[in-house]
Amino acid sequence: MVPLLVGAVMAFSARDAKKEYRPVLKTVEGEEYRRLDREDKQQARENGKVRRPLEVRGFWEYNWRAEGLTSQHRCAGLLTVAMLVIVPGLQYDLRRDGTVVGLALFVLILVLAALMVADGPWFRSVAWARRWPPNHRRTTLGVCLGVTVSAMLYCALPERDWLAARGTSRMLPGMGEEANDVVIAQGVGVLLMIVACLVMCLRDRDRAERTSLYGLLGPVVAVVSCFIGWLYTAAFSLWAQGWLTPDGDPYATELPRAVRVIAAAFPLVMVLGGLAAVANALWKLWRRRPAAPAHPAEEKEDRKHRSEINWARKLGEDGLNWYDQGLAALASLIVALVLTLYLANWVGDGSLTTSVRRTTNDTVKQLTTLGALALIALVAVAVLAVRAVALRPEMRRNTGIAWAFGVFWPRAAHPFAPAAWTVRTVPELVHRIEHLLDSDSRTRILLHAQSMGSVIAVAALWQIPPELRPRIGLLTTGSPIGAVFARHYPGYVTAESLDALVHNEDGDDGEDGGTPDRTRLLRTWVSIHRETDLLAGPTGVGGVDQEWKDGVAPMDPDAERSHARTRAQPVFWPLERHNGYRRDPRIAAVRRAILDTLAEPAPPPPTPPATPAPRRPTPSPAPSPSP
Repeated sequence: MVPLLVGAVMAFSARDAKKEYRPVLKTVEGEEYRRLDREDKQQARENGKVRRPLEVRGFWEYNWRAEGLTSQHRCAGLLTVAMLVIVPGLQYDLRRDGTVVGLALFVLILVLAALMVADGPWFRSVAWARRWPPNHRRTTLGVCLGVTVSAMLYCALPERDWLAARGTSRMLPGMGEEANDVVIAQGVGVLLMIVACLVMCLRDRDRAERTSLYGLLGPVVAVVSCFIGWLYTAAFSLWAQGWLTPDGDPYATELPRAVRVIAAAFPLVMVLGGLAAVANALWKLWRRRPAAPAHPAEEKEDRKHRSEINWARKLGEDGLNWYDQGLAALASLIVALVLTLYLANWVGDGSLTTSVRRTTNDTVKQLTTLGALALIALVAVAVLAVRAVALRPEMRRNTGIAWAFGVFWPRAAHPFAPAAWTVRTVPELVHRIEHLLDSDSRTRILLHAQSMGSVIAVAALWQIPPELRPRIGLLTTGSPIGAVFARHYPGYVTAESLDALVHNEDGDDGEDGGTPDRTRLLRTWVSIHRETDLLAGPTGVGGVDQEWKDGVAPMDPDAERSHARTRAQPVFWPLERHNGYRRDPRIAAVRRAILDTLAEPAPPPPTPPATPAPRRPTPSPAPSPSP
């Protein structure tokens, strides 16, 4: 019942009932978006250019969850529960007289599972799509729910002597094999992801070098996610067996090997991972130690402040790389420990010696106890985190930033993800810009976007027609579009797409054959980031980025020397990092320069692209019959 309850809660929380997340006005109709998307793909195939999905008109309105994906995930979850429930009862009956009902349910579950795995867009577009069972989503979901309930009744209703059936195993028949099969399936999935990422990395090494972990961040997150899921399974299993065992002995029954291995690996991962993190931090601090005071005349507080600024600068430059590398090291440690403990359990279960098995089981029991304490500590940390979010404004702000990053993309491939707020935000910004520019040809617009707002602004400008962009100026502060989005989503936020907002798409020269016309698409773009800002960084577009010094007097031309206190400034300038861009005095001069640029006569709009000739000649009309 627990997996069914969890799946129901996830499906309820991910529903599309909130109208605040839906666009009010659409930029294009559905048929026009599909036509533009087909033309974009065809042009990419013919010209060999990198496809830019975010530039397709209507991307945000029509990239909803794939048709039938929600019911497919629900059916897969129901069938997984049905399979886990029916196997023990079926094996019990097969070892005695056998049963037709159990075999029929088992075969039906296998057939439905094969249909769910094979289901895809191709079956919805073929001529016999109406006869494809998963296309009838409500009927298929009802059948899967009925099969799951039947499997639960089949396992619960007949009287079975489970104590005699267990024998020396002390575990329900088939449970160990099922758990091992799930681990093997997850391992195969991770291996396929790694192979796919390596193939893409070898095909385009230049792009792979600009991505996080050369594109391997997806498999790393998959390993960590599977491990966390098994941790909750192990914790719930240990709690449930201690509660259900009549004599109160938590080890009266035996858990599947996969659950025992994960429970034993968790404390080792915590201890070894913590030691590795501490050793790495100490090594970095040792390498950054100053050989001698850079300014011997400085006081201790001045040197401490300068050291804090240097550390914040280093964290802003390499913090995300350290985070990704830490995740990769954690995933590697998880895989190594799980394989090692699996091997130790396999050796203990063999015919070598009974002492190896006893020693392994005793070790697993001790590590499991330590893991239970660590899980309790994690619950305490979660409670304290919720308390901090409720009481501290900066924690609420940081939580809001994390939520904005997490629900930015549309749910085109995941049915249980929260609804994306950008599905409404980006189209409404596009409508507002187009209305202002269409109302008067003399209108000029300055977009000043901060943090995630800069990503929204760029996404909206990609949707704006090219002939309107020369009348728009963009000012972004603390933008994560280059430091986060271009590194983690290289298939969508491409360097070519960002460069095309300012520079000529093909690098064409100007009319006089000299320098390229760099205001052909977007009139001007200035992106400001601090060196201590962890979430922001350079966009990589030429002539756009500006870096501000942090912890210094804003209007001091000699910023490097103003870290120390003076008689005019007896206290240190605070570190702003990702905050305070709008109230910084330096922003006024940048805004005035952009407004002056917008006040200048606009360059002529770009020539619209010529419509390509049809691939097939248009047939001439047949001559009218003579009277």
